[in-house]
Amino acid sequence: MFAYKFLVFFIASLLAPSIAAPIWHGGSDTADLQAREPAKGTLKHAVQAVSTINKVNKSFHPKEGEAVFWSGTRSGPHDTRVSVHGDAQKFAHDHGKSTINHGLSQNGIRIPDRKENPHSDHIWNEASKTWAERAHGHTHAILGGHVRPQSVYKTIEKPILMKNDRVTKLTEHNMETGKKTVVKGGK
Repeated sequence: MFAYKFLVFFIASLLAPSIAAPIWHGGSDTADLQAREPAKGTLKHAVQAVSTINKVNKSFHPKEGEAVFWSGTRSGPHDTRVSVHGDAQKFAHDHGKSTINHGLSQNGIRIPDRKENPHSDHIWNEASKTWAERAHGHTHAILGGHVRPQSVYKTIEKPILMKNDRVTKLTEHNMETGKKTVVKGGK
């Protein structure tokens, strides 16, 4: 029932602004208004987004201590910055854990990119939220030396992990410095 209500609300919130507001065409002396046409594919994209989010909600159930999070960049070759995504994948593999990417892959879920679906960021945010809400036990975050303040980890995942009573310990691993910091739970 919740999924149906969410779908109706989500679709309505996407379509309402594009249908209701007229567009001004003309100078200050004319009242030439035209109806705004809905964006192409809006309904299709909204349905795909809700369907993907529902699959995530049904599928994401990490085992105790399995969930690994990641964010940011570290120094790379030739004074470049590289994402710590690969470091997180390696950490998860080496320690029998999973990143959100593993969770999606293991459940046959593919989140479309922005070119395929304009709601891609929203889908990713919802998946990240669910991964953090369902994490439990000792949880790890693989971070770069530079993590944007508005990153998904800092704005969505970490706040949820800190409030999640089932997460008994949260350790952040800085891939730039090699430093491990316990930010929640025992030492």
